[in-house]
Amino acid sequence: MSWTTNLLVIANRTVESPEIRKAIVDRAAAGPVHVTLVAPASSGAGSVRARRMETAQRLERAVERLADAGVPVDGVVGDSDPMVAVQDVWDPRHFDEVIVATLPTDVSRWMAADLPHRVERLTAARVTHVVAAAPAPPSPRPRRSSAEEPAFSGTGSPRRTAAALVRRPRRSRSSGGERVRSLPH
Repeated sequence: MSWTTNLLVIANRTVESPEIRKAIVDRAAAGPVHVTLVAPASSGAGSVRARRMETAQRLERAVERLADAGVPVDGVVGDSDPMVAVQDVWDPRHFDEVIVATLPTDVSRWMAADLPHRVERLTAARVTHVVAAAPAPPSPRPRRSSAEEPAFSGTGSPRRTAAALVRRPRRSRSSGGERVRSLPH
């Protein structure tokens, strides 16, 4: 029976990059490996739910491609703070090595925060840093003219989109545990 290395991989926008895929496949070729791929939820504009869904979709595509290459892999969407995401999954009894994938230094917020070294200090494990090429910016979608816009007459129901199916966040709670409500005037 051979030893299986448990590999923790931290990647967000780079999760689908050929560089990270190659690093993982090459590591798997060196000996049995099981990969846990953690993608911290994207930060930025939009709702938290929409950003988590976007990250989950990227992660799912990456997991499928690695599984197709014969690499045993699990995917987890983590906290938007990459250090918190690592802390949430890190267990020194479970993981042997860590790969941190970032964008190039000039565009990477993770490099500005020195994430690879911070993860190394936190985990005391061997950390490999993989730099992926910056993805090309998305091309702007042409706007439809008003004649091309779908019409909704108010009868029946409009076509349901994924955004319409997303639950709204709960109302915040006060320190006493009661729901916050607006009072009638």
